[in-house]
Amino acid sequence: KEGQPAQELLLVEDGKIALQMQLPSSQSSHQRKVTVDFAGRGDVLGWSTAVEPYVLTLSAITLQRVKLKAIDAQKLRSLIESDYQVGYKLLAGLIKVVASRLAETRALLMSERITASE
Repeated sequence: KEGQPAQELLLVEDGKIALQMQLPSSQSSHQRKVTVDFAGRGDVLGWSTAVEPYVLTLSAITLQRVKLKAIDAQKLRSLIESDYQVGYKLLAGLIKVVASRLAETRALLMSERITASE
């Protein structure tokens, strides 16, 4: 859940997951959830386990039965610190995940602005 400590890096083996963020609504005091991206087989969730402040930036909502592999955050950070080559490769891969999610979020925000201005 968004805002919670990132305790595991997850690899999706099967299923589909919606990645959502909460946005404050301008019309009320309630927040609304917006789906930013989707994750499926082969995708990684929880990149925040490797990047300070180690807090999840999105919530994951399963859309169908999901099978995951989990890597403990503390063990992952220890591996990154003890083996710089592995750490470099892991973080290089996670940067691609972050960049993809940023691009999806940017596209969503742009479409929201266009819709709001019409």
